[in-house]
Amino acid sequence: MSARKFHRDGSSPAIGQIFCFGSNLSGLHGGDAARAASATGEQGAASATGPKSVALAAGYEGKAKASEGCAIFLVRRNDEYEITHVFASKVGDNGIKADVFYMLNDQGAPIEVEA
Repeated sequence: MSARKFHRDGSSPAIGQIFCFGSNLSGLHGGDAARAASATGEQGAASATGPKSVALAAGYEGKAKASEGCAIFLVRRNDEYEITHVFASKVGDNGIKADVFYMLNDQGAPIEVEA
């Protein structure tokens, strides 16, 4: 039985790695494969700039921005790093503007922040 290939370039995740939304180790994507940017560390920033992309800010005091046609996902954590609020939206919905960084306030509402 041959080894399973995850992408046409033959790449597959190593132990402890995962592929996300059609990604692979060579950075190649299919014609309409989704693209993702994530920031999981403390005060990280994620920017989704390609078509049909997603930006995720899941770390403490994280922020994210996305271009037109994209989506953002935001997580708010308290000082013990527990998740207190989450928010998801497509750009253009819920007052979310293209190419503007957002994070969640203490009430879980998205607020514009500096880069």
